Amino acid sequence: MNQKFIIVGAPITALGGTIRRLRLWLGNVPEGSQVAFLYFSNNSERSLFPEAARLSNVRLVYSALMGRWGRVLVLPATMAVIREILRYRASVLVSFFPWTMFAAGIATRIAGKIGLKIRHVIYLAGDPVPPEAGPWARRIYRLLFRMTLRMCDEVVVLSKGMADDLRRDYGLLHKLQVRVVPISIEGANLTAESNLRVRQPSEVVFGAVARLQPGKGFDVGLRALAIVTKQVAARLVIYGTGPDAGHLHDLACELGISEYVEFRGWIADPLEAYRLMDCVLLPSISEGTPRSLLEAASVGVPMIASSVGGIPDLIEHENTGWLVPPGDVQALALVMLDIIRRRDILVVVGSRAREMVKARPTPSEEIQAVFGYQ
Repeated sequence: MNQKFIIVGAPITALGGTIRRLRLWLGNVPEGSQVAFLYFSNNSERSLFPEAARLSNVRLVYSALMGRWGRVLVLPATMAVIREILRYRASVLVSFFPWTMFAAGIATRIAGKIGLKIRHVIYLAGDPVPPEAGPWARRIYRLLFRMTLRMCDEVVVLSKGMADDLRRDYGLLHKLQVRVVPISIEGANLTAESNLRVRQPSEVVFGAVARLQPGKGFDVGLRALAIVTKQVAARLVIYGTGPDAGHLHDLACELGISEYVEFRGWIADPLEAYRLMDCVLLPSISEGTPRSLLEAASVGVPMIASSVGGIPDLIEHENTGWLVPPGDVQALALVMLDIIRRRDILVVVGSRAREMVKARPTPSEEIQAVFGYQ
């Protein structure tokens, strides 16, 4: 059916999981439908969305009003959304990231007052309260999100666990629909060869592809590695950039493990990184359902991750990966040591993880479910 949609994006400051999700969405818009994506970024459109920029049914709308001060002050971002609603006359608007969700909520309410009916869908990929926020900031974020929930028609989350947490933490109004839409995985990943890294008998390589920010818990990973390397040989390879990079470099030196840790920066194709790893390590404090774990599993790389957000819905402990309590250095170190001492289990668990991923929806199915195609 010929439908028009608007995606209101957060200010995009890093090429991470958010970009990979958006690229999948914009590259798989069903035939006959059109999408306008409203965003702000310091990166060029060509580097962000190389495929979508060439698609006739995708319209990329850069707006400086969606930048830092535009969303903090709310009004400029709201104006940008209203302008796009008036110009595009879409039937559905999808928003994510707390401040832009709030601006989108105000904009759709104003549109309704002037006779433009547009369904506002919040797409929640993780905790709406940043894990690094202080006590007062957390209260403000919670209040902001609670207000935002009153200005939307439905919320899309990535897992049943996230839906349960949302209802518990915010006491959602009965009329507000919460839908679970699992994130998809690219078909090309599933047809690629599985992990073929030649494992050396002297070491196991743990690794990650993620944005380096406090919520990812890499400080916990480094402290666990410090315990592990006192007993056996192991390495940790981290791909990614972010505000926590300097702190993590300093912490590795402070712990005396800099020779066992490699920070390799941004990588365009995560699959290249996973082929160098025996096991993915993601000790997050807060998460949704990380795309990086699905990407790793798609090429047969097993995972250790924290039991937060939608991760327990993705990983079955000791079957398709390993779960550890968030922030528990000792528990993580024990799991890593057990894997190293029984390294043959990596192939078995990795194979099960790959089979699990094959049951995920396709990108086309995901975008149709998120947008609620009629």
